[in-house]
Amino acid sequence: MIKIISLLENVSNFDNLKSEHGLSLYIEKDNIKCLMDTGGSDKFLENAKELGIDLTDLNWVIITHNHLDHIGGLESLLEYNKNVNVIIKNDAKGAFHLKKLFINKYIGIDINIFEKYKDRIIFFTKDCKISDNFYLRSDTIKDPYFVCKDKSLMERKKGKLVPDEFNHELFLTIEEGNKVIIISACSHSGIVNIVNTTQLLYPNKEISHVVGGFHMMGFGIKQLNCDKEYIHEVADILDKSCTEKILTCHCTGKKAYKIMKEQLGDKISYLSTGQSIVIN
Repeated sequence: MIKIISLLENVSNFDNLKSEHGLSLYIEKDNIKCLMDTGGSDKFLENAKELGIDLTDLNWVIITHNHLDHIGGLESLLEYNKNVNVIIKNDAKGAFHLKKLFINKYIGIDINIFEKYKDRIIFFTKDCKISDNFYLRSDTIKDPYFVCKDKSLMERKKGKLVPDEFNHELFLTIEEGNKVIIISACSHSGIVNIVNTTQLLYPNKEISHVVGGFHMMGFGIKQLNCDKEYIHEVADILDKSCTEKILTCHCTGKKAYKIMKEQLGDKISYLSTGQSIVIN
């Protein structure tokens, strides 16, 4: 059995739970308890207390990529839980920016935190096995058509801002019998690329659930960073690839979710703050 609870997301429908632009998911399977991402602040800690989830009893903390809305609460978590270790990709040591029009903003964590907590942070380069049937993955397929359309995300290399190739991003696969569950935070590399990669990794298993943000949200008053035809195409591929349920959130955005919902019906749902799913 796998349990996934949204501790923090852009939307909350509960008066006692806080929300912000960010993501933090609590994941439990058998005797493994993990936290995926820490949102942009310590609000996920407050929500966990309200939901009765003990974050001092974690086996791992997984950080999917170095953007503040996913790693901003990391130091609060490390101070709250003095023992848990963090797993993150080695490429997350880079310098990540948002550049659009006249805006040029650093959107990564203070890199000194990696040094401050170096005894508790584990860096890896490609894949990482947490336990039996529980893996952190990096994309092996990168069809450029399905990489997210947001051109504002940059990385500073050799003093220059260049398009982010999202090598600092990871996703999670969990095996449950003949099923595989994909959990991805922002899917900058493209949720279709992630699904196709997973199909290569598990040719004899079905992808039963896809969980995460699909990074279709626009910037400012623009509600989408891609066109509707692209969203329909992604939804169609997810529908054919995923056998049971798609749960999306965060950077998918309300507009894109509405378009996908109209196409996929009950097969897709929004996983907002405080909501959960149990997979048998």
